[in-house]
Amino acid sequence: MIDTSNPEIILGTETWLRPDILSSEIFPPQYSVYRKDRTDGYGGVLIAVRDIIISEELHIPIQWDTESLYIRVTTPDSKSIIVGCLYRPPSSDITYMDKMSNTAEEIFKENKSSILWLGGDLNLPDIDWTSNSVSGNQYSTQINNRFVDMVNNCCLDQVVTFPTRGSATLDIFLTNRPSLVNRCEPIPGIGDHDIVFIDSNAIAMHPKPTQRKIYIWKRADIEKMKSEALELSKIFHGLYNAQSSISEMWEFIKSGLKNIQDKNVPSKMSSTRFHQPWINGTIKRITRRKKKAFKKARTTKSTKDLKRYKTIKKELTKRM
Repeated sequence: MIDTSNPEIILGTETWLRPDILSSEIFPPQYSVYRKDRTDGYGGVLIAVRDIIISEELHIPIQWDTESLYIRVTTPDSKSIIVGCLYRPPSSDITYMDKMSNTAEEIFKENKSSILWLGGDLNLPDIDWTSNSVSGNQYSTQINNRFVDMVNNCCLDQVVTFPTRGSATLDIFLTNRPSLVNRCEPIPGIGDHDIVFIDSNAIAMHPKPTQRKIYIWKRADIEKMKSEALELSKIFHGLYNAQSSISEMWEFIKSGLKNIQDKNVPSKMSSTRFHQPWINGTIKRITRRKKKAFKKARTTKSTKDLKRYKTIKKELTKRM
């Protein structure tokens, strides 16, 4: 998903991560990952942000602790984008929803001039998002109404207008600046939920990109390096003795060896693009087929097309 969609911010729920699982095992090094894991290894939320974006985690008061996570993304106009990731377990009660809603309302109150994005899985299929009203009874009216109240109190709009699991819209993307959302569409998920893909006009502050020189040692002229290092040694012994300055001698050796390396070892500048070695041409072709099959299945709602999508999805999972 990262390789094909190249997202700048990722919200994840039901991560099932534990503290002993490193973020580097899941995400490439180009992402800063903020996590809130459960101690039992289930549930959990995360926000992954490309390192070209300046971000920081926001503190949530312990009395309102739920499976929610908030970060601040800096924007060029010195304001910010507040990004929240929420997960409401199906078994949670009204107290849990109160805490989650209180957190969102407090953060909104403290950041009224900011763009607010709230995403995640609330497991609230009873809410009719076209009218912000409760139209079902799968969960208690209290829980549903408390969340709808929070949405209204924070002046948020739900931009997800399609089902994300079966026929239910369980996943949300709420914002107080819906005009900045260019596109909101489903893309194939890695579980039983479709992924909500958002394309936005909001601009984050990017630090200046840094590149580093990578030496290609397999193409180095080792024999020439040995010869030049021997010559450097002779010059060194002719210039310095036991009374010479240590820092001056060290600087001579360091700059001399660096010069030899630069002359005899080819180099290139690092790329900021992430490449996963297991994402080969075959995987990319199957991924494209999967996307096309997914779009067709959602459009036609045909059993045949849905079956074909699931077959391709299974094939891709097997090859990965």
